Amino acid sequence: MLNFMFFLFAIIAIIAAIIVIIHKNPVISALFLVLTMLCIAILFVLLDAEFLAAIQILVYTGAIMVLFLFIIMMLNLRKDDLPIIGGLFTRKTFAITFAIAFLFEVLVIILSTQIADKYRIKKIPFDSHIEAIGTELFTKYLIPFELISILLLVAIIGVVIIGKRKGENK
Repeated sequence: MLNFMFFLFAIIAIIAAIIVIIHKNPVISALFLVLTMLCIAILFVLLDAEFLAAIQILVYTGAIMVLFLFIIMMLNLRKDDLPIIGGLFTRKTFAITFAIAFLFEVLVIILSTQIADKYRIKKIPFDSHIEAIGTELFTKYLIPFELISILLLVAIIGVVIIGKRKGENK
């Protein structure tokens, strides 16, 4: 039953991700991205990674998607404003090519037993997964963690500046 649930939500996540790429309306694409992220959170729960599932819902599905929708609404993208990619390599061919390459990579990882054996967790020497993640995050990965927070801050400032310029041009 657990395998069935895993594959069901994995298929839903893949279909929703394809709709994100293919759909022309950015708001609908963002909503399907929310569905994709929720399915990924469910996959984390099925893999006994409850902390990652909670972070997936709080950070990505909640905060980041609200930011994406805010940007989409603030920029007020119309069909005329969207960049047109013409010729031999359209958006759909790019999306299909990227999806096939991604599926090939996933199949290679699934079929490779060496990778699964190499990264399998034997035993976590902490009381909980949260303690192990916190210890790693704030000791070994402190500098990348802080750099990512600065990068997100710069992105938010950039969005505010772009929105302010668009407001002045009207």
